[in-house]
Amino acid sequence: MIKNQKQQWLIYGGLIAASIMVLYPFFFMIMNSFKTGSEIMHAPNAMPEEWSLRGYIEVFKAIDLFRIFGNTIFVASAITFLNCLLSSMVAFAIVKTSMPGREFWLKMILSSMMIPGILFTIPVYMMMYDWGWINTFRALIIPGSISAYTRCCSF
Repeated sequence: MIKNQKQQWLIYGGLIAASIMVLYPFFFMIMNSFKTGSEIMHAPNAMPEEWSLRGYIEVFKAIDLFRIFGNTIFVASAITFLNCLLSSMVAFAIVKTSMPGREFWLKMILSSMMIPGILFTIPVYMMMYDWGWINTFRALIIPGSISAYTRCCSF
């Protein structure tokens, strides 16, 4: 019984130490977010002497967060809707029809899932660049909508 209790204390002690190691950078980041720039440079590990929300105010003035969140919701919704629509149409065609080459297309779709998504990044970017789609919603939505795994590349 004592041996189990000692092992439990060691396990819990190790877990607490690992948790502190993982959480300290977040604590450090949050504490420094309430400091002024000079205070971060001179005393980065100390608690803030004067708590300031200036950094947060400047961020909200400089960045239109409502537009960013709106764009995110629009792109995610469009990709989800189009991928569900197109995937169900392809699945219906493969399963319910006896078209020529059905097995070939099924194998092509399944084999495309075995290729890591990062390998498509440069070719997809080059296609988007050639088509003039850089910095448009099309470059985000179309590649994510037509992939078997809904890989969304942000170009």
